[in-house]
Amino acid sequence: MPAHRLFEVDQVYQVHAAGRTRQLVVVSPPGTILEGMPIGSTIQLRRSGEGAAQRRVTEIEIHPNGSVAVMLDRERDDLSVRGGCGWEVWTSVERASARRLDLFEETARSLSIDLTGVGGFRWGREWWLLAQVLPSFHPDAVLGLLNDGQSSRGIFVVRPAEAATWSPPTPVEASQSLEGFRRTVESIVISPEEPPRGAWLDGIGYRVELASGHLDARFHFFNPSRPDLVALERALFQAGTSIAETQGAAAEREYLAVWRGYLSQDGGSDGL
Repeated sequence: MPAHRLFEVDQVYQVHAAGRTRQLVVVSPPGTILEGMPIGSTIQLRRSGEGAAQRRVTEIEIHPNGSVAVMLDRERDDLSVRGGCGWEVWTSVERASARRLDLFEETARSLSIDLTGVGGFRWGREWWLLAQVLPSFHPDAVLGLLNDGQSSRGIFVVRPAEAATWSPPTPVEASQSLEGFRRTVESIVISPEEPPRGAWLDGIGYRVELASGHLDARFHFFNPSRPDLVALERALFQAGTSIAETQGAAAEREYLAVWRGYLSQDGGSDGL
């Protein structure tokens, strides 16, 4: 049976026991859903110019950020593992597959938001916003808000550990969350000429996409210290809090404490 590619390796490392390398661990990109890969099956590790090496799967773990760690038997030392870049995992197991859970797109789909381009947004009172929360040392989350001219809906989701069985919650009424929110968003001063103040090494970042009657924008900002971006961060947190409490899901409500901890950090690089 011909082999097919599962995923490109994001990280690779060794596990030692009694002075010997007993396991090789390959880690998928965050948000990977691995299906149909049984323990004991054999996979191939391939990298251009280095051929392929077969290994038996001994264990599979799902990390908090949604990446999948596949533990492989490594009794032999015939495989160089210097760096994970370029390695690919292949298998001959017919039912095995891997796909990515795009939390941003799933949230947009739940709110019927079209992300295909400017032609998908509508003028007038109707507007939408999606914001991905990207803390350095915790899973990401996505906040979605939509006003269709008649009602306002919102959704707040945290990246699930068990991505294969996850489905987004039903959007909830969000008019209270959106009170004054649009003015905060549209007051942002986007200045491409402004140099970033330092580099973002840790802390928190945000990916924002929005469309309204006055603004159609996609941008990132990090560890905000500029007043308009601090105001936006606080507005996102307040909206996320309101929606999480309305949804009532434990994971999202617990995540608010994690997010709040990052808000207290003094920013270093706004970056638009």
